[in-house]
Amino acid sequence: MSRQVAEGWIAKHAMTGTLTQYPVYTGMYEFAIEAGQFSPKKPQHKTAQFIAAFSGGGNPAGGSGAE
Repeated sequence: MSRQVAEGWIAKHAMTGTLTQYPVYTGMYEFAIEAGQFSPKKPQHKTAQFIAAFSGGGNPAGGSGAE
């Protein structure tokens, strides 16, 4: 999806907030590791529970590595 299409959808639905582009065909956990934005350092960083909650947004509740 292009930014122009996304902004059209946002305008159509009168949305506000932050437009975020996510990779397709890969999980955020793998994407963050490959991009050097996250490095699993603790054993729990490799658990299914942690990976499922991973947002990559720096939110401790989202499992971004702040735990």
